[in-house]
Amino acid sequence: MSAGAAGARRCQGPSGEEKGQLQANEGVTEETITRLARGDEAEWARFCRSQGRLINAAGHKVGLTADERDDLVQNTCVVCYHSIDSLRDPSRLGAWVYRIAYRQALEIVRKRSPAGPTEDREGRSILDLMPSDDLSEQTVLERNEQAEQLLRAVAEVGERCRILLEMLYLEAEVPAYDEVSQRLSMPIGSIGPTRARCLDRLRRKWKQVSGG
Repeated sequence: MSAGAAGARRCQGPSGEEKGQLQANEGVTEETITRLARGDEAEWARFCRSQGRLINAAGHKVGLTADERDDLVQNTCVVCYHSIDSLRDPSRLGAWVYRIAYRQALEIVRKRSPAGPTEDREGRSILDLMPSDDLSEQTVLERNEQAEQLLRAVAEVGERCRILLEMLYLEAEVPAYDEVSQRLSMPIGSIGPTRARCLDRLRRKWKQVSGG
């Protein structure tokens, strides 16, 4: 096994201090890709640190556990090592890594539950959420961060509001008002005004968690 392959197998995500400092495409040049293709161990160590945040984001998107995300980082780095020659544009490194990580994350989900449903943390089919080649790594991270902020805000609006908002906006099929009324023991005429109050509360909470 080459030094580069060994480095890829030892891949770990960035530490707490590094997460806010390293960008997936920072300082990436054609020479960087050449050194990676040669199996340069130092370059692969940097690769693992700089790409760890993106890889973890892919795992978090499909609901992997912390241990599964650790496995995902290693698996993704190994796949990247064996296919780095296919990357032609250094500026696309982040998006390229994210797509590989997403595929690897799906494999972990399939192995965990081969016959079960595959949904992301918002209940959408993860098979329909394969990231586009046109997305930059910064866009991917921003979207994931916004989704996480929204979910944190929903969790903080109070149980009754949380259940109502999840039913109306996060469930795969929006229930009819009579079903909402039955599940929440709420008069149908109160659902609209309650939804408006809950949305207003959600906006305030979202502003707090996002620092806006």
